[in-house]
Amino acid sequence: MIKYKKTLAIATILISFAGSAFLNTTKAQTDSTMSTPRLSTYENNIGVLWDQYTGSATFNAYAVFMKKGSDFTAGDLTIGITPIYVSNTKIQYTFEDLDNGIYYFKVGVGNYENGRWQSYGNTSDTVNHTVNYTTTTVPQTSKMSTPRLSTYENNIGVLWDQYTGSATFNAYAVFMKKGSDFTEGDLAISITPLYVSTNETQYTFRNLENDTYYFKIGVGNYENGRWQSYGNTSDSVSHTVNYESKIPPAEYEDEVLTAFQQNPFPDTNINALEGKAAAELYRRAVIGGYPDGEFKGSRSVNRAEAAKFLLLARKIEVKDLRNEERFWDVLDGQWYTKYVMTAADKGIISGYPDGSFKPGNTVNTAEFLKMLTLTFGLQQNLSYTYSDVSAGAWFAKYAGIAKKYNLFPKRSTRLYPAQELTREEVAVAIYQYLSNR
Repeated sequence: MIKYKKTLAIATILISFAGSAFLNTTKAQTDSTMSTPRLSTYENNIGVLWDQYTGSATFNAYAVFMKKGSDFTAGDLTIGITPIYVSNTKIQYTFEDLDNGIYYFKVGVGNYENGRWQSYGNTSDTVNHTVNYTTTTVPQTSKMSTPRLSTYENNIGVLWDQYTGSATFNAYAVFMKKGSDFTEGDLAISITPLYVSTNETQYTFRNLENDTYYFKIGVGNYENGRWQSYGNTSDSVSHTVNYESKIPPAEYEDEVLTAFQQNPFPDTNINALEGKAAAELYRRAVIGGYPDGEFKGSRSVNRAEAAKFLLLARKIEVKDLRNEERFWDVLDGQWYTKYVMTAADKGIISGYPDGSFKPGNTVNTAEFLKMLTLTFGLQQNLSYTYSDVSAGAWFAKYAGIAKKYNLFPKRSTRLYPAQELTREEVAVAIYQYLSNR
């Protein structure tokens, strides 16, 4: 039995469409066909990816066909095989938890109305993959004890005892849900671990919005970014955040302070550029400190944080937008969701070809330059002298921005476009733009 589950544990697409979303079109068979799809595999999951159809047929949908055990025959697509997945926009689909065996795939274009598929004969060649996967099943034993919470303002620390049951495991997982308690199936389908640890027994969620948050701890197996629960999940515990921030609202002031009477961070030098940048962005409520009061400038900045900092620096209204399946790896109800989706709504970010945004990945110089350029609407294709930026590079049109505003003062001859950025570097870059614009 093939199981199709919606999950965020692997790169998959959550499908949701209505029949009315398709156009009413009819077109006879043409000569051009779909290009052969590509497969992306992990354990007993197979992702099918295909290029946009560029032939002359007028169509309203792509269809994905799968057959197990043997290749398609001449009459399969019109008689015995119906589409497994139909989409009018997406160009990828993932089959999950397949039984062992060989699977054959085709992609076609045609007309889809009222649950009925009409092929135009523009079906791709076949591609196949053999699943030979052995799963490790661990019987459910005693579950984790209920975690304890330590709270401060809008930060919640989750602490738990070491697991003493009989299950063999390699990691603890922390689950959090906002607004309502976990329901049956949440942990297997819609809620993925927010933090996974092999030995630590505590984790802190910081800068949470006002709401009620529910937490569970589980033990299981974590390999290659995929979590397998052993059913030893704790009971849930909750806490309501009701915090009024003392930080003033962010503004896009014309004046940029360059001298401060008081340093907001004990770990920065207020007389150095890095310290001035941190203090000014703190004053504007763009970048805050940690609960211990430190700035921690050497810590990396991920793509979600970069989007937040730039939106606040530009004083763009951050709307409480939902993901609605735009990015498969952006979860609704998280602190970063509204920033990522507002940036996407404004055309500042667009994500990756596989439909992901990768919010937790550290932002690099080239990515940040593009985001800053689009956030502030800056002129592109300015001149630059960086020796490591070729004219044909996708980020070349943004390189002149770094030179004009001296965003990275320590990089005079080389831009280092792939270098990941720290909080200190991001703060200096934004501060330099605000100061020199």
